[in-house]
Formats: sequence, C-alpha cells, structure tokens
Amino acid sequence: MNPVQALREIGFLLERSRADTYRVRAYRGAADVISKLSEEERRDHQDQRTWSKVPGVGPKTATVIMQAMDGQVPEYLQKLREERQPLVEGGLTMRAFIKGDLHCHSSWSDGGSPLEEMMITARALGHEYCAITDHSPRLQVARGLSAGQSGNTCGSAQQTRHGLHTLKRETMTGARRHD
Repeated sequence: MNPVQALREIGFLLERSRADTYRVRAYRGAADVISKLSEEERRDHQDQRTWSKVPGVGPKTATVIMQAMDGQVPEYLQKLREERQPLVEGGLTMRAFIKGDLHCHSSWSDGGSPLEEMMITARALGHEYCAITDHSPRLQVARGLSAGQSGNTCGSAQQTRHGLHTLKRETMTGARRHD
C-alpha cells in the first residue's frame, strides 16, 4: 500500500470522526513529508527502520508507514475503516448521487483542511467539481482571507486540480448598510 495514501486516508477518517485537529495534522503532515522523499530514500528508511527519525514523522505515523511499505494495510487504518459509520441514516444512498460540493472553506479561512488536501479527498469521494468559498477579509472572526490571500486563492479562476473542476470565489460577509 502507498504510505502517503494510507496517511492521508487516516487523516480524512480522523477528521470525519471529529478527532482532535492536532491528530489530523500529524498524519497529513507526515504524508506531506513522505511524499517529498524519493523511492530510494523511502527504501533506505524502511530497510533501516528509521522512519521515526524523519522530521515530521512520529512513532504512530512511523508504524503506519512501515506497515504500508511492507505491503500491508496499516492496522490503524484498518481499525478506522472498520469503525467508520454513515454520518446520517441513508447517507450512503445520498452520497451516491452527489457529484460535487458548492460550498467549501479551506484552512485559509475557517475550514479545517488545506486546499490541496480537500481536492485530493473530494476526488477520492468521486466528486467532479468543488467550489472553494473562503470568507472575505471582512469576517475576521472566521479568519477571513487577507487581501493577498484573496487575490491568490479566491479570484474568479476556474481550474482543474487532481482531476477536479475547481471554482474559487469568496463568501462575502458583512456588507455595510448605507442608510
């Protein structure tokens, strides 16, 4: 099994079950670190069992990586898969009809996940499109985008990321009334 995919799936399942954010970030962070290593570097760490010495990889994420690199489904991932329950009754039936999401907030605003992670997960769920609707700078309590972030992340751009049509817009918040 690909260790990066295993770590990302664990991050998704933890987030879905409303686990503490630091746990979600630990698995996603380890996935990011491992994704940047060459196959040779991965093999060396696996052969020497030195995953926990890699910055950004802790004991639990190291175990997941070693098991995945050994061709196994990591035990922790299997446990989370077995514990997974539909979020609502009839949810799986409804899920089959959903082709995308038109209102997503990334960690640039008040969402819990980085944009790239959201796109990878949306694609894995079978989505065809996703609209990123982070808050405008006016909503400071929701960490509205700064002017620089706004121009870089939420312009009128439509693009394809991870095989997904992505539209980026801002959720306009707190328009002033003119009496």
